Amino acid sequence: MSILTSDPSLGTTSTIGKYFGVVSTVPSLIGTTWLYLLFLLHPWQSPLDWSSLAANNPIAQPIQGLVLIAVAISIAVVTHPLQFVIVQLMEGYWGTSTAGLALAYRRALVQARRFDRALRLFSKVNPQTRPREEPLPPGSTRAERDARARQALMQALTFSASSAEVASFPSTEASVLPTRLGNVLRRYEARAGQSIGLPILNWATFIGMVADARHTAYVQDQRQGLDLAVRMTAVSLLCAAVSTVALWPHGLWVLLAVLPYAAAWLSYRGALAAAHAYGKAFEAWLYLNRFTLYEQLHLATPKTSNDEQELGAQLEEMLGGAGRSDVEYDHRSEKRSED
Repeated sequence: MSILTSDPSLGTTSTIGKYFGVVSTVPSLIGTTWLYLLFLLHPWQSPLDWSSLAANNPIAQPIQGLVLIAVAISIAVVTHPLQFVIVQLMEGYWGTSTAGLALAYRRALVQARRFDRALRLFSKVNPQTRPREEPLPPGSTRAERDARARQALMQALTFSASSAEVASFPSTEASVLPTRLGNVLRRYEARAGQSIGLPILNWATFIGMVADARHTAYVQDQRQGLDLAVRMTAVSLLCAAVSTVALWPHGLWVLLAVLPYAAAWLSYRGALAAAHAYGKAFEAWLYLNRFTLYEQLHLATPKTSNDEQELGAQLEEMLGGAGRSDVEYDHRSEKRSED
């Protein structure tokens, strides 16, 4: 995807250590600990060796605990550059192979049907579009009034739920991606900046170089929450898969794999919420800092929204490497800095 998974500060943030510690090290430590405890059970033997787990766990053997931490940090360092790839896989970008495209197509159809159902339900209960109900006659009974109140409550709840569902998809079915996370992020990447002629996919890097540091720090905090949730989802799914394979020969003990799978489900739900927060923050970041961009580019400040759209179209030509472009410059910002 997507610029929504990139760093608007171009990697110049001073909090990279904090980001690495939270996003990479914490999930790696949790996953490594789970797999280590699973290994202590000797699942290749039957029955499971619970005595080994009691005698060699990190609490009973602090040295092993320190080695476990060192291994987890090493794994975090090695896998940290893969964070962008993990996010893309969670979004539904599965390559151009025949199998990848076929799977993406099938899953996108499922998501498109979800979007269509939510959109039809939203239109049905939308107070602005549905027919206005006739008021109850003066002599209506208490039961009739209660029934009308329950119906109104159900319509309000349905409207709230369907509007939230519709808000988790891009504006058209043609833009739908195979996963829920991908659709949430695509909604914001497709919408942000379009109304002013500055699509965020094209201008995030430029604005990131001139944006207010406080605004950028806020966006980075939202991104950190998203990346942490995505990484925890991936680690939990890995632990669930390994646990299922290792414990399958041991009967009902395979149900232990439900624990990391439940953690993956919860983390993915958290990733969806974090994606909404991140997309909204990125939209606000763009709109709040766009005039600083105009000033840094020595462009005349647009007076109206129509002027800004025209300016955006001209900048789009410049960005695309057009042979000729006609943009009016304004160097008053340079004079003010000299004064």
